[in-house]
Amino acid sequence: KLEELFSELESGVGSLKKAKEQIGLYKQSVLKAAFSGKLVSEEMAGVGGRRSEVRGQRSVVPMVAEPGGEYGVNDLPEGWRWVKLGEVTDSLQYGTSDKASTDSSGVPVIRMGNIQDGKLDFSNLKYMSRSYSNLEKYLLKDGDVLFNRTNSAELVGKSAIYKKHHPKSIFASYLIRIKVDKEKYIPDMVNYYINSSFGKDYIRSVVSQNVGQANVNGTKLKNMPVPFIPLDQQHLIVTEIEKRFTEAEYLQKSIDEGLAKAEALRQSILKSAFEGRLVSE
Repeated sequence: KLEELFSELESGVGSLKKAKEQIGLYKQSVLKAAFSGKLVSEEMAGVGGRRSEVRGQRSVVPMVAEPGGEYGVNDLPEGWRWVKLGEVTDSLQYGTSDKASTDSSGVPVIRMGNIQDGKLDFSNLKYMSRSYSNLEKYLLKDGDVLFNRTNSAELVGKSAIYKKHHPKSIFASYLIRIKVDKEKYIPDMVNYYINSSFGKDYIRSVVSQNVGQANVNGTKLKNMPVPFIPLDQQHLIVTEIEKRFTEAEYLQKSIDEGLAKAEALRQSILKSAFEGRLVSE
């Protein structure tokens, strides 16, 4: 009876895990479409080149891509062009290498483990004293993008964005702070691009290996090709990405709840079995 019930349970768990993997693939497909000029092409241009109002301006994204240009990467829509990340940023800065502690009365120090799935995770923190002499130097500001410059080959290059509603924090030495020129680029766009397949492909192409650790320095990061997109289109793209990611994350939460219930059901089945209730009839 146990084998019969567990077989059914495993089948359901397998389906949930497969669906969870598909969500990850879906999110990558959203980012790929976004930075190929396809995500908002229907909303902004339509089949016949329909116009769209964006913050009082009018813009059109043609459906036909033009050759990408000097950086030798994929084609871009008309009006877009390739630039280097350094051209749309004000500065890049390495984090503090000073020792932090577990004293939670201090200021949180964001480390590479606190970057998860393109977002900041404020669990498992370490802290720096509030009297730390370099506190202002490393204090994070709204819109700062944090790039993980050293990690395993699979995880190096992940990034997340610091928002003003986050706890007052500084950042550690394995991270690089990217201060985006907000007159040229939306910080969220930089974060999404680094976490897209385009950004990941570039990271893999420039990564250096040293004693089991992969590294991407600030110079290589500055040279990352990114599509230069008109700001009105950037706002539309960010809105579309966030809408679709919110839906995907809601579904992922439901799947995680289903997996937790499946584990609870497994324990319940075992309890019933060894209390003699599973086959009592």
